[in-house]
Amino acid sequence: MDTYEAVKMTPGIDVVFYQGGDVEVDGFELGVDLLWFFLSADEVTKGQSSVNEKGDVVLDFGETGSLVFLSLVPQLTDDFMV
Repeated sequence: MDTYEAVKMTPGIDVVFYQGGDVEVDGFELGVDLLWFFLSADEVTKGQSSVNEKGDVVLDFGETGSLVFLSLVPQLTDDFMV
């Protein structure tokens, strides 16, 4: 079994180039960092997206692989202070 660490973004503007495989990205900032797909238009349109319970955004491209942005969606709490 191959083990790997998530790709970590820097504080500056980063560009993620995705051409397939199973990849995790840590520290991606919406509105700052960029994402470029090197997949066919068909592969991109058939991809499925979801957000898991940890706030990870998962882009699943089937046999091509999956791209996971760790903790991209902030956790919301159900507790409200009155």
